[in-house]
Amino acid sequence: MRYLYSKSGELFAQIKYTKSIYSNYKEHFHNELSFSFINSGSLRVYFRDKSYILEPNLLAIFNPFILHYSKNIDAKGYYTIYINNSWLLNLTRKTLDKIYLKPYFLKDKELISLIKALYLKESKELSLELEDRLKEIIFLYQKEKTIQNKQKILEIKEYINLNLEENLSLDILAKEFAYDKSYLIRLFKKEVGITPQNYIINQRVHRAKELITLESKINLASIATKVGFYDQSHLNRNFKKIFAIPPKEYK
Repeated sequence: MRYLYSKSGELFAQIKYTKSIYSNYKEHFHNELSFSFINSGSLRVYFRDKSYILEPNLLAIFNPFILHYSKNIDAKGYYTIYINNSWLLNLTRKTLDKIYLKPYFLKDKELISLIKALYLKESKELSLELEDRLKEIIFLYQKEKTIQNKQKILEIKEYINLNLEENLSLDILAKEFAYDKSYLIRLFKKEVGITPQNYIINQRVHRAKELITLESKINLASIATKVGFYDQSHLNRNFKKIFAIPPKEYK
């Protein structure tokens, strides 16, 4: 993992590289804006019901909270650059749920070469060049995102985020918000795109990622408990489905 810092010394992005691509990524979303590309071959990427082919020299744009998954065809070498939320919010003066870049794919060989070079070797000069290029892309392709979530779904999501370490079953959510379980699933999936349980797992994995990044001495069993997983094996399995590598290797 390569950490990149802005002109003011603020962390603005992280670059991750995976040599062997996980065959199929489960449907999920990220809590940050990110861009991905591959070295060779091709990868099929799905945004809801539409699929696209990611090939070398193309960057896939993954907007915050947008559901996606992928199926590997014969791709090798997977780069992802995660944009730091604080830096992005200061830049756009918007909340994350209003940040949306379009199109889904961007052809930019120079940007790809820049990211590769920075992953291989730390360079303040190249880091600042990348920061400026990312600013241009974000302002150039930013669109207004229509927010359709009902107030009740926002409340449920907030409740989940505040109680991840608890036993968040569907029964508990239905009782807490006075909903029939079947209706709650339909409503949540309509507004968010996934079931409440899948949302909970996704958020637990992202919370674990934050703790792994912050803690100098990693204790995966303890982190698994803190974010609400039954044990470390459950954390490992779900972490790999979203980030393609186990949490110990991510650290």
